[in-house]
Amino acid sequence: MWPGNTNHPIGGLRRANREIGVPRFQPISAVPKELFLKIIAAALVLALIWTAVLIFIARTVGLHSTPGMWTGAVGLPGVVIANWIQGQLFHRFHRPLGYSLMFVINWVFYCSVLQGIVSFKHRIWAK
Repeated sequence: MWPGNTNHPIGGLRRANREIGVPRFQPISAVPKELFLKIIAAALVLALIWTAVLIFIARTVGLHSTPGMWTGAVGLPGVVIANWIQGQLFHRFHRPLGYSLMFVINWVFYCSVLQGIVSFKHRIWAK
């Protein structure tokens, strides 16, 4: 039982919210298939370009240069999580594995960011 105005169990609150018209969370299947594929493709292209630029910068001016730092900032989730995974599981850094992990992690991250932008845009313009 929750303290406060009501003492309904959680299931009772869900039923009450449905009765008064509170919208429930919409699963990803609510997104049209064409839009969903566009989001995945756009995120894939962004992640591929970012990974290629990162590899190019690492081989030319270095990752501790200004372009290297900015590239790392743009791909922050992938850089941090991939390095953490490698440090925890392998105790050393393997470049091809690192770049692959960074690509996959950033792809998922960019998918979620693009989905958020699309959802926000639909919410603003739907009213």
